[in-house]
Amino acid sequence: MALRDITNPYRPGEPVLEPAMLFGRQDAIDWLELHITGGLRTLVLSGTPLIGKTSFVKHVGALQS
Repeated sequence: MALRDITNPYRPGEPVLEPAMLFGRQDAIDWLELHITGGLRTLVLSGTPLIGKTSFVKHVGALQS
């Protein structure tokens, strides 16, 4: 199968619906847990467009290990 034959499952403006589609986020989950349990009440999640910020926020509870 050639790379051009693989369909990208991610779409701009459509957050991922399945938590299993989010992977490689453990460092972000750990960072978030550390700061929330440390008492911070305001956190900012920033990044370049289309890297999954909205999907991450929507599914962060399900992603915790």
